[in-house]
Amino acid sequence: MDRLTTLFRLLEAQPGARAETPPGELPTRVWMPHLGDEERRLHAGHGVLIELDRADLREALSLLQPSDQTIGYFGYEREEWLELLSWLPTHAADRLVPIGSALSFSPVWDGVDLVRAFTRTPFLV
Repeated sequence: MDRLTTLFRLLEAQPGARAETPPGELPTRVWMPHLGDEERRLHAGHGVLIELDRADLREALSLLQPSDQTIGYFGYEREEWLELLSWLPTHAADRLVPIGSALSFSPVWDGVDLVRAFTRTPFLV
């Protein structure tokens, strides 16, 4: 229900937005002409993916904010991304992964060393 509510709120918030998949399909994809603060506020996850078309990757990167954790990419090589990293806004995105690998687990997750965070490390004072 939350997925459908999120989808319909996003569609209502922006003229020209359109559902790219049937409402019950996972993930539920919604295309939007632009991404603003209102759309970010309305987006609550729940399997809803917002899609935007941008001709220039630098323009797309400028949309990122510190709350954006992972960039999933397709059609670019790792070396191309390394050249573009300087275009990322400060503190935007903790991970850069190929599409399909966003949920791959590693000991460092969203910039947090999980082993260190979840274990007690003895120290001397």
